[in-house]
Amino acid sequence: MKVDSKDIVAPEASGRVAADRAGATDAGSPARRAAEASVVSSTVAETRAAAARDRVVRVSQLKDAIRQGSYRPDAGAIAQQILNDAELTAQLMAMLQH
Repeated sequence: MKVDSKDIVAPEASGRVAADRAGATDAGSPARRAAEASVVSSTVAETRAAAARDRVVRVSQLKDAIRQGSYRPDAGAIAQQILNDAELTAQLMAMLQH
C-alpha cells in the first residue's frame, strides 16, 4: 500500500487541538483521550479510504495493461519483495518468541 506523506496527520498534534476545543486541558483527562482517539480513528478511516481509491485506480491500470499486452512485470523486483517480506516475517516471529 502506498501512502502519500501529505495525507498523514500527526495524531498527537490534531488530538491536542480537538481536545483543547473540547475544553480538556489535562493531558491524561478522559475528554482529551476521547478527543485524541476520535482524531486517530478519523485519520485511519480517511487513510483507508484514500488507499482504497488508489488501489482501484492501480488495479484498473494493470487490467488495461494486461489486456493490451503491455504489462511487463519486473521479476527481480517481485523476487526482492518476496525476500523482504520473508525476512520481516522471520524477524517478527523471532521477536514474538522472546
